[in-house]
Amino acid sequence: MKKAIHLSILFSLFILFFLIVYNQKEEKLPQHPSLVFKDHFLRPTKIRRNSAAYALIENPYNVDLVITEVNLSSCNKTELHTHIHQNGVMKMRKVANMPISANGHIILKRGGNHIMCIGAKQDINEGEVFPLSLTIRN
Repeated sequence: MKKAIHLSILFSLFILFFLIVYNQKEEKLPQHPSLVFKDHFLRPTKIRRNSAAYALIENPYNVDLVITEVNLSSCNKTELHTHIHQNGVMKMRKVANMPISANGHIILKRGGNHIMCIGAKQDINEGEVFPLSLTIRN
């Protein structure tokens, strides 16, 4: 009887260990992973003026991801930006990257993180759609 209980406990510990190790494995990302964009828009502006893109970006994968570069076809230059409060003043700053936690999201909004369009190549009108490419890593 004691031997059966010990084997039962040992088996249970083995199963628990297996589940812990199995859940620690990193999900392999597809060759071209894609994020989910919701409520996205590019602020209207005139040619050669600056604009900003806003959205809710979801990471559908079980691994943390980091956006490291952006390219918006309608802009001469595209950067990742955020706003900070410094001495009572809001200041916009370029950031090197934007992390998105596993199965999480990031909100790009006015007064926070956003994609900065520096020098629009053309007038950007409300409702127009432009290609956006991201470089992401895990």
